[in-house]
Amino acid sequence: MPSGSLTAWLHRLAPAAGVALLLGAGVAHQVQTSALRDPAVLTAAADRLDEVPLEIDGWTAEPLELGERQLRLAEATGGFARRYVGPNGEGPVEVMLLAGPQGPISVHPPTVCFRGAGYRQCSPVTNVPAGGVDGVGDFAAATFEKEIDGRPVRIRTHWAWGAGAGWSAPETPRVAFAGEPFLYKLYVTEFRTDGEEAVDDAPLPATRTFLNAFLPRLRSALAADAPAA
Repeated sequence: MPSGSLTAWLHRLAPAAGVALLLGAGVAHQVQTSALRDPAVLTAAADRLDEVPLEIDGWTAEPLELGERQLRLAEATGGFARRYVGPNGEGPVEVMLLAGPQGPISVHPPTVCFRGAGYRQCSPVTNVPAGGVDGVGDFAAATFEKEIDGRPVRIRTHWAWGAGAGWSAPETPRVAFAGEPFLYKLYVTEFRTDGEEAVDDAPLPATRTFLNAFLPRLRSALAADAPAA
C-alpha cells in the first residue's frame, strides 16, 4: 500500500472506485453482523439455559439475582446465576452462565471484571482440565481476594467459553470463536477457607466434584437439539 493513511490513499482513487470500495465494506460488515447476531439463533441459545437442572446428582441450586441491567451491560441475550450445594454439604459453588453474541460474550474474563469490582488477583491464571469427561472441561482458573467487612475473602474461579459442545479457555477467545453465531460463558466460583492451601493446577475439592457432575448435564442441556422451554 502507498505511504500515508488508508483514508488518504482512498481519496487518491477515482471517486466511483472509492465509493464502491467503502460501500462494499459497509455492506459486508452489515451482512456479517446480521449473520452473527441472528435474533432467532440467539434467543434459541438463551432458551436452552432453562434446560440446565436445578438438581444434579444431589447438588441442589438456589437461584441468585442476575438482573436485566447486568445482562444488558454484558450484552447477553440470557443468563442465570445459581448457588449449588452438594448432597453432603459440599460447597457452596456459585455458577454464572451467560449466552449471547460471540463478540461481547468472548471478552471481559474475571481478570478484568473482578478487578473492576474491587478484587485483587492473587494467583496466576492457569489452564485446568476441570471435568472428568473427555472434551467437556478445559478451564482457566485464578484466585482473587477482596476485603469485606474488614476481613479478606478469597475466591477461586474457573471460567471458559463454548458453543454448546464443550468448554475451553483460549488466550484470545474472540479470535478462537470467530464466526460462531452465539457463545456461552461459564464462571464457576468457590469460596476458599482460611486454612486451605493454594491450588493452582486443579479445582478445589468441592468444585472438582461439582464439575464432574455438572458438566455432562450442562452439555446435554445446551446441545443444539435440546428442547426449548
